Amino acid sequence: MIDSRRRVLSSLLAVQLVLYSAAFIASWADTNGAGAVGEMWAAVVAAVGFVAILSRRPGPVRQGIAIACAALAPALTMLTHENLAAQVWALIPAMFLALYLRATYPVVVARVLCVALALLSATALLLAPAPAPMLWGALYVV
Repeated sequence: MIDSRRRVLSSLLAVQLVLYSAAFIASWADTNGAGAVGEMWAAVVAAVGFVAILSRRPGPVRQGIAIACAALAPALTMLTHENLAAQVWALIPAMFLALYLRATYPVVVARVLCVALALLSATALLLAPAPAPMLWGALYVV
């Protein structure tokens, strides 16, 4: 029987995998893959995390891999978006991951993981080719 924490994390990773794969396929059909590099890598990373968490008894290492993959996938898409509106949409999976972390881990661990997630997202935003206002980096952390 799969416990509720694993079920939520595997569901998050499955949704990421499906949506990033669909975005990659749709973009490939429209632009011959020119705008879908980030989504392709995000789908691969989400698949790795999904496989890691689905093992029979995932220990802390596999759970850490799955959480890292769930955090890295949205950041990979942010690094390749040239449209500023896409950056806002890319933040939503990171927000769901932050909610999961806060709901399932002790307060101190959850805060540390959420700070790392916020810094990853803000860094990806500022390194992205889309010209984002500098204030957005601070708002991503909040």
